[in-house]
Amino acid sequence: MSSNSKTLFFFLAILYFSSLSAIAENEDPGLVMNYYRDSCPQAEDIIKEQVQLLYKRHKNTAFSWLRNIFHDCFVERDGRKSRADILEQHLPDHNESMSVVLERFANIGINTPGVVALLGSHSVAEPTVSSWFTGCTRKWIRRSTQPMLSICSTSAGCHPRPQGSAVSTDKRTKPFVKKMAKNQDYFFKEFARAITILSENNPLTGTKGEIRKQCNLANKLH
Repeated sequence: MSSNSKTLFFFLAILYFSSLSAIAENEDPGLVMNYYRDSCPQAEDIIKEQVQLLYKRHKNTAFSWLRNIFHDCFVERDGRKSRADILEQHLPDHNESMSVVLERFANIGINTPGVVALLGSHSVAEPTVSSWFTGCTRKWIRRSTQPMLSICSTSAGCHPRPQGSAVSTDKRTKPFVKKMAKNQDYFFKEFARAITILSENNPLTGTKGEIRKQCNLANKLH
């Protein structure tokens, strides 16, 4: 993974933690920037250090972070229940048309180039839940560090599933696929903008959600 990619994912981890909800006793202030400023001023440095250590130990750490923020923020973050009907309302299925995909993202303020960047980056993570990209993505992971190249051409012998192929052929998304494949800085710019919007999508604040002590487990109720 290139140094730019590492920096991007470290930013992703810091963004995820620094934008957590503040729980006030009498009122819900919503999202609060620099939430740990007083209780843990070095929070961002600690997070970055730990992510770097995890990355050295487990090479899939960056991909796991990406999957985490993508699914958690797109659907419903920090909740105590996981419901299929809620997921279906928000997250496009693997066989949805590109029109539906663009509409779902547009509903939360992410435009077409942002969708292309997110779909391209999402394929990097080799998601187990989604089947947007199949063997083609896995072949690419072993030989390339360019995120948008995961949207591969059929001439390379790759046959991604509906959204994977549609994003590179649909007239609304194809120009951005080409531009990002040629210009990595443009990809990072659009990805950073889109992932920021995604991370701020209807978070559960105040007493509606919780800041988990252990990320993969809901806090115990007392």
